[in-house]
Amino acid sequence: MKFLYEGQLSNMKKNLSAHNDKVGFGPAEKIDLFYLESLHIPESVLNFYRFAEPDDVVEIRDARIWPISVLKLENEKMEPGSIIFPLGYFVIGTTIFGDCYCLNLNQPSRKTEPSVIIAYHDRQNHHPTGESILENMKTVAKTFSEFLTLFSKGKLKAD
Repeated sequence: MKFLYEGQLSNMKKNLSAHNDKVGFGPAEKIDLFYLESLHIPESVLNFYRFAEPDDVVEIRDARIWPISVLKLENEKMEPGSIIFPLGYFVIGTTIFGDCYCLNLNQPSRKTEPSVIIAYHDRQNHHPTGESILENMKTVAKTFSEFLTLFSKGKLKAD
């Protein structure tokens, strides 16, 4: 199997190195990959984690991507992830402001590269609903590949 995101990973490492960040990247644990597979996460996203799961938070500008262990928490216990995951949106990262970057899993095929949206955590009332969160989402990348490219170059919009 070929790693699809070598350029994006290289850019991430350069960006991190310039800021003295020491995040490592490597293959995800099989149990973590099984978790993602059980949620029907698209193959393109699985490819990234098979080869380059970060061992800690990766922060570039105001955007962050996380190891799978944190993604579990974001999607199962935290808001807005736990509210919108059942609606087909899987958190893959956050902003420093607490907003979430999510895969849109409501696409017809697991083989299709998902778009990535941002879900804002503070644009609802104190008791957010899936509907109120969905009303305030916007697309930040048409594909997961585009998301990683924007993130790795520090060009991902965090607001």
